[in-house]
Amino acid sequence: MLSNFVSGWQAVRQRFRAVAKRADAMPLLSDEEIAVLAESLESWRSKGAWKERLSQAMRQGRQSSRFRGSGMEYEESRPYLPGDELRHINWRLMARTGEAFSKRFEETRQSQWWILLDCRESMRFGTRKRLKATQAARLSGALAWMAQSEGLRLNLLRLDEELSSLPTLFGRDLFSQTMKFSSQACPPKEGANWPGLEAALNHLLPQFRGGDRLWILSDFYDLSDHSLQLIYALSECLNLHAIWLRDPVENALPDISGMSLHSAGSKALHIQNRQQLEAYQAWAQAYFSAGECRLRQAGVEMSFIESTDEVEDFMSRLLHQLEL
Repeated sequence: MLSNFVSGWQAVRQRFRAVAKRADAMPLLSDEEIAVLAESLESWRSKGAWKERLSQAMRQGRQSSRFRGSGMEYEESRPYLPGDELRHINWRLMARTGEAFSKRFEETRQSQWWILLDCRESMRFGTRKRLKATQAARLSGALAWMAQSEGLRLNLLRLDEELSSLPTLFGRDLFSQTMKFSSQACPPKEGANWPGLEAALNHLLPQFRGGDRLWILSDFYDLSDHSLQLIYALSECLNLHAIWLRDPVENALPDISGMSLHSAGSKALHIQNRQQLEAYQAWAQAYFSAGECRLRQAGVEMSFIESTDEVEDFMSRLLHQLEL
């Protein structure tokens, strides 16, 4: 029966639609909600939650970079020489020419931030306050607020039915542009050809500079061996932080007699007694623990947030976690 839990958990969102209905036509966040978020972030910052030591580290590139110095920027490729590090091989050029080339880097003073925002089908689920996708949009806003306040450049990518992006953001409109892009409506689309996480990572891989920081906001629904290899490769040359979003029901099903879980193309899974409920809870705990273990083994910094959590509280925990 435990094998059925995979499809059942993936579609527990079919059972709880009260929150999900708003995604059909409305943006993930209204203008009013964005204004409230901005006010709460400014209030959070004014209370001293922003620590000057960490602020300086973020601006000057002290974030645990694998490269020495304040950051490295790609300059050119040259033929591979014995002793060159494998992480510097230009794999794309090698694929085109059949010969090995190594990337050369020059130091750069300031890193950039990147946000990969997952808004695919599994993120369009929520049972209480909001969808996971809505919480991810709020998180992207909080990170953009920090980047704007610290004078950092931000690159934002949204993984939806396709991978879309904005030109590099910088300056006083960074937060507002981020929220406009992140909050776009994402109505459910049957039969959509959803791109995988690894496709987004493949797209990003050649664009980074040493010392950059990448934030991945996702539920890591399709964390494959190949995507883990890409994540490991990325973590070797930049600062990568994964923020895993979950809904409370994904962690623990409510104690409801006769509950039925449904997923597209799968049979219903009926929870008829406490033994079945406890079996599901055990499977869910093992599933999330295994995913966390795989990401940590890939050298990834991780944080967890539920769709019901307040972003300001999470950001305070995040800053504490990242403090050098």
